[in-house]
Amino acid sequence: MELLKSELLETYTDEQTYMQAMEEFVGEADPTVIPVFVKGRNDLEESIRLSRSLYDERKNPNKVDVGIRLSPHEDIEMFSSLESSFADNWYELKDLIDLDLEKKSVVVMGLYKDFKYDNLKRFIFKCYQEKIQVSYLIGRDTSSLSWLCAKQFLKESKGMDNGLLTHRKINQSLKTEMINIAEELLIYDKAIVKKHDMQLELLENNWSKLILHGHGKEDNINFEDYTICGRNDEVVNKHNIFPRCGYCEQSCFKDDQKLIPLNRVKAANVIMASCNNGPFADMALYDDKFNLLLNAIDSPAQNITAAVTIQDSDLLELKRLVDFTNPNWNPARIINDSLDYMQPFPSMIEVGLPVTKDTIDIDIIEPSNRIIRTLERAQKYYTNDFIDENHSLKKLLPNFINKGNQYVLRGQYGLDAKEKRQIENNWKQKIQALNDIIANTIMEDPDDPIMEFDGYNVYRSKVDVETIHPHLCNCGQEGLSYFYKGHSSQTFDLKMEFCFRCGDKSIGMAGGPKIAVDVTPDFKVGERIKGVCTITPEEEGEIMVGWFVPNYIKEHLIGEPTLKRFKNKSKEAFEVELEFEFRNDIPAQGYYFTVFTVQNLGITINRHFFTLEGKVI
Repeated sequence: MELLKSELLETYTDEQTYMQAMEEFVGEADPTVIPVFVKGRNDLEESIRLSRSLYDERKNPNKVDVGIRLSPHEDIEMFSSLESSFADNWYELKDLIDLDLEKKSVVVMGLYKDFKYDNLKRFIFKCYQEKIQVSYLIGRDTSSLSWLCAKQFLKESKGMDNGLLTHRKINQSLKTEMINIAEELLIYDKAIVKKHDMQLELLENNWSKLILHGHGKEDNINFEDYTICGRNDEVVNKHNIFPRCGYCEQSCFKDDQKLIPLNRVKAANVIMASCNNGPFADMALYDDKFNLLLNAIDSPAQNITAAVTIQDSDLLELKRLVDFTNPNWNPARIINDSLDYMQPFPSMIEVGLPVTKDTIDIDIIEPSNRIIRTLERAQKYYTNDFIDENHSLKKLLPNFINKGNQYVLRGQYGLDAKEKRQIENNWKQKIQALNDIIANTIMEDPDDPIMEFDGYNVYRSKVDVETIHPHLCNCGQEGLSYFYKGHSSQTFDLKMEFCFRCGDKSIGMAGGPKIAVDVTPDFKVGERIKGVCTITPEEEGEIMVGWFVPNYIKEHLIGEPTLKRFKNKSKEAFEVELEFEFRNDIPAQGYYFTVFTVQNLGITINRHFFTLEGKVI
């Protein structure tokens, strides 16, 4: 029997009449009104009324490749005529084990009581790992499911606003960037929510896409004094496990006057970027009467993005979500793929047929390894005591470390590749300033405590036997190369090159460049020493190269050693020419000079031994 007729929708309370109307609707070449089954659900009639301001035409649903019946056939038989409109091929849940879904899009259809983790866990992780597009058509009952199915045939009106409501503070620069990306975007961040009537704003406006980014659980999302509420007073509860407001003489945990019932929000797409707002039926805490996901399904929304568990979306995800013109825009996939490197499970699902069936590529924006390793080294310098608190380097480290810890905070190190480059260019300057201090300190005084890094850390480490291998020294003799592994995270790991003739030939902080010195080992007093030093980087970042002689022969050196700076953009080996001489009054005997590098706060040294021959008695 017809209860409510609009330009696009027609409601029924008799199951057989509805099924007949639906068969006729699907079979018509130019269908008129879309049937909706609303038995016992007066609240759905109100949602249909509200939907008139969101949809102005009919459309063909975004059909997918494969349909899965989540519920037993007899429970959802009344929707059989719709299956061909939603997917090309349909299967039972038990068929999933042997089903090849590669490069296919999938819809899962059934009642919420069957939306259970135990039923779906293997399927969910298979689709997550194989990047299979999945959407869900589920309802709290057949009326809810009928309404969700009907909405898939509606075409959204043009010219509506998009909204972002977040508990986070968004700086003006990011707001401007988001507004430039998005169409008709209204942003309500923490500062605005505090002084704005969000209840009026959300309930009175017509939204194309509404992103709700806040804290909450399956029955609420919180925004300062306001609460997005999942309670539906028109629904009869099935058991007696409720949130606070479900019991006699108890109100909401927040201001009752500032509740925003989700089923009365007029939005075509609702993205709930909070935790646990769409729990599996076997993991729900409260009765369905208070379920945010089900309330969203009962609302005018055609598509709903919900979290089946915890999720950590932040400013990075919000910026990606508001890129509505992206032809591959799909909020569930955007959040899942964006969080892929920090949570090894899917958290978001898409309810309603997919906005797009194409795959989406997400750039993972992470702090550069260079900055992370430099920050680690800075922390080790600061916590170790081979340099004291009055050392020029140590005084600068707290500020560097504090800013560095903010940089590696997720969402702060660049929301896209361009911004990441800008931030890292600023950090290059900070790193280089500390590199300059270290390198100049060594040049001015090779006996500065900073050069105690090797002995201090060796005595707090052990040899990593897995890294020992033969090594040919520059002197031509065989030696060993190996790593020292620090006993604690505050200790520098070191790489040693040992020679049975030269002793501790080279030692440096792990990750530093390899230094190879090619200089003739024997000279006569007064002869100019010439050679080539080959530097082979392991990390990106500018390299300072210098050299010095022991203090006891420094007075005999003609001229002063100089520091050289190399950009090192491609981590390719490069050569540095060495040329120096001593005064003729230097005693003839064996000596050494030391080549060192400073890169990303890491020090590497290489001692080269040579002999000065004098007159023989």
